[in-house]
Amino acid sequence: MTAAVTLRAQWRMRECVAHARLDSKNHYMVERSTEGRIVLNWKFKLFYEATSVRYVNSVMSRRIFSMMIADYFDGVLHFRFLDREIDAHPLFFKNGANVTPNMRKLGELSHALLGAGDRERLVERLGNLSIFNVYASDKLLVSELLGYWRDIEDVRDPVEVYTEALDAMESKVVNKEDKVQLIDQMDKVVNFFNLSARYDAAIALCTRSLKLKQSVYGDDNAIELAADMDALGLMYGRLGRYEEALPLHEQSMKILKEAHGDEDPRVAVSLNNLASLHQSLGNFDMAVEMYETVLETFTETSGEDSVEVGIILCNMGSLYGTIGDNEGAHMVLSKALPILEAQLGAKHNTVTPLFYAPIAPNPLVCQ
Repeated sequence: MTAAVTLRAQWRMRECVAHARLDSKNHYMVERSTEGRIVLNWKFKLFYEATSVRYVNSVMSRRIFSMMIADYFDGVLHFRFLDREIDAHPLFFKNGANVTPNMRKLGELSHALLGAGDRERLVERLGNLSIFNVYASDKLLVSELLGYWRDIEDVRDPVEVYTEALDAMESKVVNKEDKVQLIDQMDKVVNFFNLSARYDAAIALCTRSLKLKQSVYGDDNAIELAADMDALGLMYGRLGRYEEALPLHEQSMKILKEAHGDEDPRVAVSLNNLASLHQSLGNFDMAVEMYETVLETFTETSGEDSVEVGIILCNMGSLYGTIGDNEGAHMVLSKALPILEAQLGAKHNTVTPLFYAPIAPNPLVCQ
């Protein structure tokens, strides 16, 4: 199919759509409501498939069609044809004080740009922090975002793109409120870097965010700083950089103890992570002592059949297995299995390995 024929086919489809708007008895098209808008669509999936085979059946025609869809959802056609009532497709819909994201634009635009081969524009759109924040608000959408970056990472590195965007945002900071918004944005990007296994980038940005928080909050928000120190320590531990993780976990636990006392569950969470770190460093006696303290705290605060107790028993089993005490490992894991199976189900990823392995392979962290 030539480009000329393809364009004629597209104009023919437009005529069909225009006719459907005028003919209320049309049996092929139907009005559907989405995101507060009325859109026209094929009534049955069969019609969509037939028109796709008939009019969009080559690489070139698919690219042209995808580019038209991209231009439509990107607002290009709205500004190109101001004399027509073409929706501008803003990123957010505003109804008084209510602001909702345009999810249809988010899904259709990225997919269409990828189909059109316009990867440069796709990088530009995904690098927009407002668009990024909508993706970051939902686990399924984050998975989509990761998939798009895998398809275009040879064009631009997402670490570079989002670092540049954050630098630009920081250059416009003028007051404390701006700094707080920047911190929130950094934390969202840190989470994305972790999910995309870019741990070095996550560590660098988390360190930058932590310093900014210390300058903004000082000692007024020590609890949040402790949580960030713990998270940063876990990132270092994930990369095997245990010596760098150790002072962060120790400082975090010190802050939490001063704020809540020794027997608070939040202190126990931090102590568990510190114990797993000492286990990785080979400080087994210290790790055993810490795990026992954590187990006692969670037994008293959460109950002996709680998930927390099951996790700590798993960690103790891992430690006993590491030092060759298989009898001790079997004993604590035999206690952990029924607890976690009852609380999480036999198919949970924490429980299933316990059915097949005599010892837990790695300590579990608490967050």
